[in-house]
Amino acid sequence: PDPANLGEDGKLKEFLSPEQPPAPADAPDLVIVSIDTLRADLRREDRPVLPVLEELRAEAAWHAEGYSTSNQTVPGHIGMLAGLAPEQHRVGQNSEFIRVPFAQMLAVRLHQAGYRTAGVVSNAMANYFHPGYESWDNSRATYGRRFFFMRTAGRSGWLARLVNPRRSQNWLAAWLQVEDADLLPPGMSTYATDAALRYHAAMVEAGDRPLHLFVHYMDPHSPYTPPARTAGTFSKGQELPKRYRPWEDDHRILINRVRNDFEAQSLGYIDPAWAEQTESAARLMHAWYDEEVLAIDADLRRLLQRLRESSRPTLLIITSDHG
Repeated sequence: PDPANLGEDGKLKEFLSPEQPPAPADAPDLVIVSIDTLRADLRREDRPVLPVLEELRAEAAWHAEGYSTSNQTVPGHIGMLAGLAPEQHRVGQNSEFIRVPFAQMLAVRLHQAGYRTAGVVSNAMANYFHPGYESWDNSRATYGRRFFFMRTAGRSGWLARLVNPRRSQNWLAAWLQVEDADLLPPGMSTYATDAALRYHAAMVEAGDRPLHLFVHYMDPHSPYTPPARTAGTFSKGQELPKRYRPWEDDHRILINRVRNDFEAQSLGYIDPAWAEQTESAARLMHAWYDEEVLAIDADLRRLLQRLRESSRPTLLIITSDHG
């Protein structure tokens, strides 16, 4: 779908088919916010890292425990948006994408029930959830050329046998002039919120139909690149220990190295002198993660303010695809 779907006048283009039935008069708007990899137990010194959620609890229903159908984005969202258990949707990995009929997806059902629908995603893995959405903005849903190069190289039989793409990626990327680092731009939540607010305004102006808006925030997901407004809040200028700096620009290698070092230490296979560096690296990545979550707070408040100002009956659901 067109990532904009707004006309030159800023109004939503008409995509509803003539045979679409009218929505029930008392149908509320439905806004779903999915925050990628958000943990439910996020607190620092017994204070919430995402304060807006604590404030919403005073006026909303919330679950003390929540379970995802997967620890990955694609199957986790399919369980959420199609209402299916893992043994029903049978998607076990991100690479398997969607195997369920599109008719199962929430947006398709809502569109058939007379809703206007729009979605904003900022994770490349979420590009496949667009069925049923009249307007779909995935213009920031990318990991960059290096990510896709490494993914392709890892699946190439001859190249994977010739060299280990992961261990040789720096010189391979330089040789093939794949220059961008495997990083996400900071402040993606601000862009996603701006796009969501544009869609909301356009759908409200378009008519009297209820609306469904899906907003996906990628920010807490690795690689950890907190924006300037929260960077340093918890990390306080710390740097990665020397042992891990060679992998600073490849978050997958970095995370795996730290994890493997913890395991090696528990088995006595690694120099105890390195233990402090491993602990420091883990604490620093934890701080970066928390700083990214904290940055979402201000953007969620902007979205909440718009929903309140619209005075439309609205059901707001804030959740995550996995922890």
